[in-house]
Amino acid sequence: MELGVDAKTKSRLDITKQLVFMPYNVQELKTILQSRVGSIAPKLFSEQAINLLCHQTASHYGDVRRLLQSASAALCGVLMNLNHRDLQPKLQDGIVSVKEIHGVVRQIFQDRFVEFIKAIRSPVLFLCICSLAKCVEDLTKRNASDCRVSLELLLNKVKEAERACLPSTKCISRAAFYQIIEILRQVSLLDISVGEERFPVLNSEEISESTEEVYVSLLQPVHTVCDACRFHDSFGSALASKLL
Repeated sequence: MELGVDAKTKSRLDITKQLVFMPYNVQELKTILQSRVGSIAPKLFSEQAINLLCHQTASHYGDVRRLLQSASAALCGVLMNLNHRDLQPKLQDGIVSVKEIHGVVRQIFQDRFVEFIKAIRSPVLFLCICSLAKCVEDLTKRNASDCRVSLELLLNKVKEAERACLPSTKCISRAAFYQIIEILRQVSLLDISVGEERFPVLNSEEISESTEEVYVSLLQPVHTVCDACRFHDSFGSALASKLL
């Protein structure tokens, strides 16, 4: 199954569509960003803004280019507002606050996933996303401390969704399901971990070889994913109405 990937992510994939190097973690991203802006006066980013941006970037494969793109966009947005409104920035904590980072995170990390979901035309892929969103939504409503979803449970939920929405279609096989999960992992819609220690799973082969419980976590806000499914065009909205 071939799905669109943005240029910056695509450039990190080899011919097998796998990432060719390990992602940066939060601390490494902080070090990189501080090395670029830490010596600049007045202070550009508040500590809270740096923490939010680095955590968000780390959850999307730790792409340092996206980190710098986001930081630049946030700073440019603040400076444009200052010039337009003739305002003075609050320099004590940093010119860029958490508020500005929230706006950039939504534009760069979340809006593209809405477009990704809207472009889906595979019923099974769409049902996988709806089923995961529904599981996470239910956990959120129960104020669960852990909103990870068992991969085995998700597979069963997808099969239930297929029987309800696509009764004339043969239910998805385990191998095909793992392939879809890998696709959603590569586009950063979810991540995969093993056991209570949450060891990260980096490819679909590790899923089938694992002797511990495998879990998936939704990386995007659940309400954003649910709304993107509910307000899909006629193809998706009819399916989503039966599940969400």
